[in-house]
Amino acid sequence: FGSPVVGNTEVLFDVELVKRGLLNHFYTRKGERVMDAQYGFVGWDLIFELDTPGVPEMVESDARRIIEMEPRVNERSITLEKIEYGYILNIELYFVNLDTVDTLSVIFT
Repeated sequence: FGSPVVGNTEVLFDVELVKRGLLNHFYTRKGERVMDAQYGFVGWDLIFELDTPGVPEMVESDARRIIEMEPRVNERSITLEKIEYGYILNIELYFVNLDTVDTLSVIFT
């Protein structure tokens, strides 16, 4: 995998390119994208609700939905870690074409 070189932009390859695509999806609030209300992550609306029953499962379920949309990776595990004023979503990913495993950590504050 690779991104095209345009001017002085950062060029991403392989694992980092896939992770950047996933981060774009996670860092977009669900419903924020014009003409695509299903794009984005529901977790932004639930930052302070993790103690409510069912909310951690809802966050993990939406993370799985996003990962399943990316054909270059498979999810191995998802853990949700509460921090002050938010949470960290740690996702262990298997990169299919590269036959490698790496972790994507997404911080929501």
